[in-house]
Amino acid sequence: VLQAKSIEMIREYPFKEVTCAKFSNGGHLIAIATYKGIEVKSVWYDFNISYLASYRGHTSKVDSLQWSYNDSFI
Repeated sequence: VLQAKSIEMIREYPFKEVTCAKFSNGGHLIAIATYKGIEVKSVWYDFNISYLASYRGHTSKVDSLQWSYNDSFI
């Protein structure tokens, strides 16, 4: 059981115009969709995030993301 009073914000990230975000199955990657494309970032144990890749080319809004079972594809 998770109680709302036990949730604490650790860090906030300034991602802009996010339409969708999805953590990888392993929890070590996050894919973030914006109106400009999709960015993949690595999430470190100390909650720092580093850029890994970006994908461009969608002509409309991305409103859903799904990782493959082994986190090798989005």
